[in-house]
Amino acid sequence: RDAILEDRVQVGLDIVGVTRQLNDLMSRRLAQYGVTIGQLPALLALYAKDGLTQSELARRTGVEQPTMALTLKRMTRDGLVRRVTNPADRRAAHIHLTERAQSIRDALQASRADLDEIALGGLSASERLMLANLLRRMAHNLGSV
Repeated sequence: RDAILEDRVQVGLDIVGVTRQLNDLMSRRLAQYGVTIGQLPALLALYAKDGLTQSELARRTGVEQPTMALTLKRMTRDGLVRRVTNPADRRAAHIHLTERAQSIRDALQASRADLDEIALGGLSASERLMLANLLRRMAHNLGSV
């Protein structure tokens, strides 16, 4: 019984450890472009579809509205995004990538892909797919608690 409990606890600790390592490595890689790990989800969402509103960004990234507001304020300060007020609804602003953010897009994507390859090194294609599916199922399980 204790071995089973230990295994369950260890899985959680292993995931936390891997997450910490990935975040630390990605943070170091992003720093050379003047981007923080907290800004990355918003950047990726805007790379997929530029001109989203703050609420759309928050929903797509799973970030709370107040946190997204602060992130966007910092991204504006850092020259990564600009707000464009919607002429039809002056309360709504659309978030657009700046030239600076566009210019680092390929480098950020390459850095992410490289880190994924390092993390997944030695895993076969089927193991990679299985891992992705298992992590999604775990996230779903935890999201329903």
